[in-house]
Amino acid sequence: MRISVLKKIKPFEYRVGLFPGRLRELAHHGHDFIVETHAGMGIGFDIDSYKAAGARLPIWRKRCLPKPTSS
Repeated sequence: MRISVLKKIKPFEYRVGLFPGRLRELAHHGHDFIVETHAGMGIGFDIDSYKAAGARLPIWRKRCLPKPTSS
């Protein structure tokens, strides 16, 4: 399963959906992670923490979200 970790976009909002330690555990079970640039910075986790845990290179939000499909 591919999982995207995005940073919050509201002002003064610093939460992130997944910490590096938990990402490492889930990656060990075969999940693939892409992490938005600066996703954990507000709570003290830099992108190197996520890369060390097994995430792919940092990307921007528009690359994390699925492309819209036409009906």
